[in-house]
This record gives sequence, C-alpha cells and structure tokens, in this order.
Amino acid sequence: MISFLLRRALATVPVIAIVMLAVFLVVHLGGSDPARIIAGDSAGAAEVETLREALGLNRPLPIQFLDWAGNTLRGDLGSSLFYGTPVVDMISVRIGPTIALAIGTLLFAVVLGVPMGTFAAVTAGRWPDKLLMGVASIGFSLPIFIVAYTLVYWLALVPGWFPVQGFTPPQTDFGQFLRGMTLPIITLGAFYMSLFARVSRAAVLDMLKEDFVRTARAKGATPLRVLTAHALRCAAVPIITIIGSSFAGLLGGVVVTETLFNIPGLGRLVTEAILKRDFPIIQGVILVTALIYIFVNMVVDMIYALLDPRIRQ
Repeated sequence: MISFLLRRALATVPVIAIVMLAVFLVVHLGGSDPARIIAGDSAGAAEVETLREALGLNRPLPIQFLDWAGNTLRGDLGSSLFYGTPVVDMISVRIGPTIALAIGTLLFAVVLGVPMGTFAAVTAGRWPDKLLMGVASIGFSLPIFIVAYTLVYWLALVPGWFPVQGFTPPQTDFGQFLRGMTLPIITLGAFYMSLFARVSRAAVLDMLKEDFVRTARAKGATPLRVLTAHALRCAAVPIITIIGSSFAGLLGGVVVTETLFNIPGLGRLVTEAILKRDFPIIQGVILVTALIYIFVNMVVDMIYALLDPRIRQ
C-alpha cells in the first residue's frame, strides 16, 4: 500500500507542472496587455512600453514562465494589478467562505443522498424507489438560481428564519454563521444530493446482483449485514470517486451561489478579477483550485488503498 501511495504522490508532480504551464499560457495568451490595463486608456505608447519593461512583460515568454513558476513555488503569487495587495493574502481571506460552503454542501449531500440511493436500490422497482428517484431527478434538473430564489422566499422572506444574504465568520458568531450558510448549502446541495443518490443507487444495485452477495444470503447473513458488509463496501469505490470529484468541482463552481447570497468567497473574487482583467488574481485562484483538486484526488486514492484488498497487499 505504501508503494502505491508513493507512486500516486510522485505522479502528481508532472501534473502540477502541466497545470502551472496551462494556467500561465491561458492568461498570457488571452490577448490583453496588463501594462495597458494598468496604465489606462489615456496613456501613450511610450508610457505603456516603459511599464511593460518594468513589469518584465517584454521578456521572452519562457523566461516569464520560469520566473513566475519560481515565485509560485516560494509561495509568491504576485500582487493584484488594481489593489496592489499580494494575491496570496487575497486568496487566504476569500478561501474560508468557499471551503465552508463546499464542505457544508458535501456533508448535506452525502448524509441525504447516499442513504436515499441505497434505500432506492434495496426497494428497486417499487414505489419508494420511484419516489426517491423522482425527487432526485427534480433536484438534478432544477437550475441553481430557481432553487435559491424559492428557498429565499419560503424560508427567509416569509417566515424570517434565515438571513437573505451575507456571511458571518464562525469565530465571530457560530450560530449566525450556521444560519447564514443554511440556504446556500441547501441550494448547492440539492443538485449534489440528487447526483449522489443516483450514483449510490446504481452502484449498490449492481453489487446486490453479484454472486458473492447471493452466496452471503445463502449462508444465512441477515439483509442488513448483506447490505452493509458486502454490497455497500464494494459499492463505496464509485461513490467515493464522485464525492471526491464533486468537492473539487464545488470549489470552482460556487460563483452563482456566492453571488446570489453575497458570500465573499473565491467565486466572487475571480469574477471580479475577470471583469477587471486582474491577471495575477485569476492565475492564483485557478492554480489554488487546481492544486486542491489534485490533493483531493490523492486523498481518494488513499481511501482506495484502504478499501481495496488488492492494494493493501
């Protein structure tokens, strides 16, 4: 198992290098000139060229990449073109709300979605299965903004149970933090709960048809033990895969939810940066999100190593 994990860890090194190169090229070959943006429309050609030289933008692209990669490996993602603030500081302030929203959404979706899918598999073809999969289909199909506005009206505006917008840090007021995150979590969680339910149903249903499950039943194992010790354990691999991928996707896909509920996270930060063409922020956010995605996949691989007896050998 240790050798398997070491191979997986070493395999991430070239992946990180490719991600860094892709992030750099996407931003620098986008057709916009950072020097022109900083100087403003009223600046002359000589002034823009002087600024390009000061920023090092007149050097060959490979040299610019090596300098940027070296600074990045030292933890320096540059400074914002508009605010002058280090990008690392801006990301460190904004990443907390995004991670809180992603983790809360994932917990909500897993706690509800996996049992839904498992129960639907056990009752396959009967009315509980059809009802649960119908609910899952609705949650999977509804646009996020429709779910958000519906929740805001029925749970915030009418009864006043939850705030409509805003984010309270947990260290300031944990109760208010939970109240403020409830609607955004349910909004995002409706989709992922439905996704996990459908994947769990398919995975568990496939396992229930396997020979080893029939053998366990023939040996007198109780239905609960057959489900938990045999079917669910073997079905855990595809379920964990989709959960891990979903967490990484959540970090890059919370833009709409953060905008609707006025949450100051990475989604809003990168949206503002794109509108202002603030390239260092765009580079930094994309790179951090990609690194988190790689890290999550490494964690999923570790879980594989614990679940799969062939790897533990």
